[in-house]
Amino acid sequence: MKTTPHAFLCHASEDKEIARPLAEELQRNGVDTFYDKWEIGPGDSLRQKVEEGIGDCTHFIVLLTPISIEKPWVQAEIDAGFVRNLEGQCKFIPLRCGLDVDSLSPLLKGKHSPALDGSHDESNIKKLIDSIYGISDKPPLGEPPQVIQESSGGALGLSPATEAIVRIMIEGSENGMADGQMLPLGQVKEATGLEDDDIIDAIEELERQGYVEVVYTQSIDPLDGEHVWAKDSLFATFDKYFKPWNPENDALQIAADLVNGKDGTVQAMAQEYNWPPRRMNPAVSYLIENDFVGSSPELGSHPWVNHWLYKTPSTRRFVRDRS
Repeated sequence: MKTTPHAFLCHASEDKEIARPLAEELQRNGVDTFYDKWEIGPGDSLRQKVEEGIGDCTHFIVLLTPISIEKPWVQAEIDAGFVRNLEGQCKFIPLRCGLDVDSLSPLLKGKHSPALDGSHDESNIKKLIDSIYGISDKPPLGEPPQVIQESSGGALGLSPATEAIVRIMIEGSENGMADGQMLPLGQVKEATGLEDDDIIDAIEELERQGYVEVVYTQSIDPLDGEHVWAKDSLFATFDKYFKPWNPENDALQIAADLVNGKDGTVQAMAQEYNWPPRRMNPAVSYLIENDFVGSSPELGSHPWVNHWLYKTPSTRRFVRDRS
């Protein structure tokens, strides 16, 4: 249920030519306003009426002018408004007319005090009314960049920019291995919309951690002059975040079969599991990079990352520790 805002307009009687139009504008915009000329009738108690007005207000508005700041009655009302503000009962809003901020007391300086100077009064009064209703001219919050929306929120231990590049390399790889496919950084920029510096920093992060190699060529544009080449470790580490398989779990199955005496020919094992090279290779790379298996000294023939695996004591420990 919406509640009607109630404003108490504190001012000096000499400033009625400023105060009354302000009160009328507030009233026209649905702000029930205590303006003394409307509220205090013949025979009414001034103190009692003012106390009721301040006690009921949700917004205490004081019109600060060279005249009003010298008035004891205005100062007394300001004290009461400050107390209610400190108690969380109302918002204290000072408005300046013909005064600089430096001329205010220390307590009043602590409150933002818009100026009514005649030239922008209409705009400032509108902002005042908007503020009373909680309306802000702050633009609505838009969607974050696509790179941020697609990021894991730090689950990979990478910056969002670096994660975006990893995603491109993971999803764009045909065989999940370092097979010589080089990705131009200009193409990374086109695919991600990242700034040049973010791309360069991200590639340095991946290179520092051993997931990629960078190849430099002659070019005026730094991004066109650099290409990135994924290492086997990139797929072994990050496939689980972007693919429906987990290389570590797949590696455990391979290791268990080796321990149980299965032939370690990589292609034959993959055919038995019905795994394409894109799935088999990261699992094999995981085993080799962690020294959980022995492998043939020569590289595997395309599209396999290695030709042959054999069990070692580390293989048995790997299976035992994860079983």
